[in-house]
Amino acid sequence: MKKPLSKVELFKISMKILNHEKSNPFHEKKEKVVKNEFKYLQKEKIDMFLKQDFTKLEGLYKTALTTNDLNSIKLFAQTLHKLADASHITPFMDYAEKLLEHIELFDIEVIHRMMNEYRGMMQRISSL
Repeated sequence: MKKPLSKVELFKISMKILNHEKSNPFHEKKEKVVKNEFKYLQKEKIDMFLKQDFTKLEGLYKTALTTNDLNSIKLFAQTLHKLADASHITPFMDYAEKLLEHIELFDIEVIHRMMNEYRGMMQRISSL
């Protein structure tokens, strides 16, 4: 490992360690209660949101997941916020804002968890 270490390099190393912990059978698993944060939204808003073109967002998401690059994750969050704002889907707007805050705080564990939560959120809104 070369020194000094950049934030990006530190993030990538930390993500490898976090991923290793998740594959460790002795790592404590926490049960999660999943709620549907979209159930109180108007059906018209949900339909308007889901009719948008997610091609760019999905590409950004895949890049952010595979590279663990903070700039890619930031661009993903900003793009998601823009799409959610257009349809007034506050749970996704809140999610994107919170993700951006944790990027600024360099809170790697929360960033990793939030990136993994995105797919579940999309499944829950699509099921309504």
